[in-house]
Amino acid sequence: MGLDDLQLRNYQRRVAEAARGGGNLILVAPTGAGKTAVAVAHAAYVLERNPAARVLFLAPTMALAQQQTGRKRVRDLSLNVARPGRDWAG
Repeated sequence: MGLDDLQLRNYQRRVAEAARGGGNLILVAPTGAGKTAVAVAHAAYVLERNPAARVLFLAPTMALAQQQTGRKRVRDLSLNVARPGRDWAG
């Protein structure tokens, strides 16, 4: 799943392409602006280049984590999802 496979807005595509350049990147945008889509696009890029790589996605709330794991673009990554209280003690 590359950038062409994801339906990204122009600004999301530019940020995802910038992330491919390496280094640090901070994206600040309002709720619902699509920050997670950029993170998923970059995770897909990393995993395509190195299938043995690991990507850690942290969400501040259980609701957000559940929302994201239910989205097709996240499911397409074939991620293993760990849930606090179920998959690890914490």
